[in-house]
Amino acid sequence: MLRPHVTVAGWWVLASVVAVAVVGAMVFAVAAVNVDVGWVLGVALLGTVLGVLQWLLLRGQFSRAGWWVLASSVGWVFGLPVVGILGAAMSASWAVIGAVYGTITGPVLVWLVRQ
Repeated sequence: MLRPHVTVAGWWVLASVVAVAVVGAMVFAVAAVNVDVGWVLGVALLGTVLGVLQWLLLRGQFSRAGWWVLASSVGWVFGLPVVGILGAAMSASWAVIGAVYGTITGPVLVWLVRQ
């Protein structure tokens, strides 16, 4: 969906991988000391760091791209607890997170493209 609307869509995956790697390393380091704090840190930071890195790509094309950071943050804040409620051992947990995240961020991306 991005490629026809975002000229730097190829960088989107790299920005996402960098966000997950940086926050993931922080979470694992903190979780080694306290697992609960590690999870809270992960929920609090991943969506925001991911959103900021992706916003850097969107801001040159969409005047209201800053809303993407909020959408990304909210997507993760709601996505991870849903998996916790359904059961962390669930084999489709990443699919559930992705579905919740996409349900929140998808409409925001469509709105940005239509501006």
